[in-house]
Amino acid sequence: QLYGTMGSLDAEKGLKLTIPIEQAERGGYSIGCTITEVYFLGGVESGALLKVDEVLRRKPYRLKERVAADSTVTLRVITASSIASGTTLHGRLLDISSSGAGLSLETELAAGDRIAIDTTVHGVRVIGEAVAMKASRMAFGRWRVGCQFAGLPIHTQHQIDELAGQATASQAAA
Repeated sequence: QLYGTMGSLDAEKGLKLTIPIEQAERGGYSIGCTITEVYFLGGVESGALLKVDEVLRRKPYRLKERVAADSTVTLRVITASSIASGTTLHGRLLDISSSGAGLSLETELAAGDRIAIDTTVHGVRVIGEAVAMKASRMAFGRWRVGCQFAGLPIHTQHQIDELAGQATASQAAA
């Protein structure tokens, strides 16, 4: 059981509530509860005992719709924890949105590493800066690196959003 306080006008035995628990990664949990007892605390405030009915995990969601891609990408390391600044890396662009990109690289980037990115996706040239947010192992010793753009021209952001809108529209039509 959980205990909480709420406005006396809202506190009603049998009322069902959902308590959202947010996480920094844009996911979290939804806790479904039913008020089992209500206690007047004074003024316009009441206490409530809550019975937990269910706990559901909400998966992390993307800030923006991503466009699937399969193009080459050239990266220049600006600052990194284990790679010299100025190092050039080559890899594949897996997906992209106006807020970030998914990359496949032979070299691991750590969270916080800053890179300059240069690629073309569906005719849109993308040149900007990004910060590595996470990396995970892929097959054949490669790394999937999720990056968040830190410096991408507004015009390029709009072009990528347009691509995402076109991809979403064509999926809905199929």
